Amino acid sequence: MKDPKSLADAMRERAAFLNARNSNSYMEYGWGDQNSVIAALYEMADVIDSWSGEYLSKELTYEEDQRRRWGGHWSDDPREPMTMEERRAAVKKPVDTGLC
Repeated sequence: MKDPKSLADAMRERAAFLNARNSNSYMEYGWGDQNSVIAALYEMADVIDSWSGEYLSKELTYEEDQRRRWGGHWSDDPREPMTMEERRAAVKKPVDTGLC
């Protein structure tokens, strides 16, 4: 039996299906152009995965990328943006809440 699919994976699968077709006739409802619908599906899937703790959210990733780019001395070479592996590893670290 196949492992159950997450909601985010199902949304990505639907976006890939729509992307492979070049017709709006495959959409359930015509509430937007196909590219906007595909983009919305991918964005929602990313939010769901980051919310569920799969990897660091785009917002926190952006903040870290900005820190890497501008946080060092001006003569330092800026570091590369976070990779997906780094985003996954970032949520695995225990968070110090300062409550204990």
